[in-house]
Amino acid sequence: MGTKEHPIKEPELPPFRPPSEARSLLIRVTRGCAWNRCAFCPMYKGVVFEIRPPEEVLQEVEFYGRLISQVRELAWRYGYGPNISRFIVDAGLWWMREDGSVPAVFLGDSDILAVKKDKLVSILKSIKKHIPGVQRITAYARSRTILNRPLKDLKDLREAGLTRLHVGLESGDDETLALLKKGVTSEQAVEAGQKALEAGFELSEYVIVGAGGKSRWKEHADGTGEALNKIKPHFIRLRTLFIVPGTPLDQLRQEGRFRESPP
Repeated sequence: MGTKEHPIKEPELPPFRPPSEARSLLIRVTRGCAWNRCAFCPMYKGVVFEIRPPEEVLQEVEFYGRLISQVRELAWRYGYGPNISRFIVDAGLWWMREDGSVPAVFLGDSDILAVKKDKLVSILKSIKKHIPGVQRITAYARSRTILNRPLKDLKDLREAGLTRLHVGLESGDDETLALLKKGVTSEQAVEAGQKALEAGFELSEYVIVGAGGKSRWKEHADGTGEALNKIKPHFIRLRTLFIVPGTPLDQLRQEGRFRESPP
């Protein structure tokens, strides 16, 4: 998929992305999750967290830029002019639009803010340079990591082109958060959300409906509502609790320490 001047293996794709990024170009910057202890989460299991070498990521960004140019050239060569919809369908380039632009890019895997600022800025600038029409660059982020990053670093990343962060609040109840092993308190999650907004990011907060179980359904609901009202994120995504077999939460259910709420 490359040339002698630009050798490249098959680009790596993040194994997961938010539902709202279904038509985004996926670029893998990290592998796995730096935390990877959430009791409900089956994602990234067996994957050791690591940051990909920036030169690999930059090479893939440039590859996508060349690919877009080649698709445009083929459309003109075969008489389709600026209409490249046929090539998009045939090649499975779901992230391209008919005018050849790529409005949205998602950076995976999880906790993208674990990457050093300068390295991440270079990747963001390369995306803006090589990928035409980018309006939105998004990523998963942990509340704890947001808290650990200086506000100036976050603002610099926003200025470089990172526009939206997807953060798993899950609950605003401290006991529920401890059960889920999120690694933060509700107060810290609120502070992180407010900090992300202060840095200029669009913020999408995820909430697990039913995370409190039968014993703390009210505390979960009240605490989550209070936390969201304090954060005031741009987007709130509700996910109904589904306990995946083999997860720590499944073990807690089997031991009788967690009882699911009925629909």
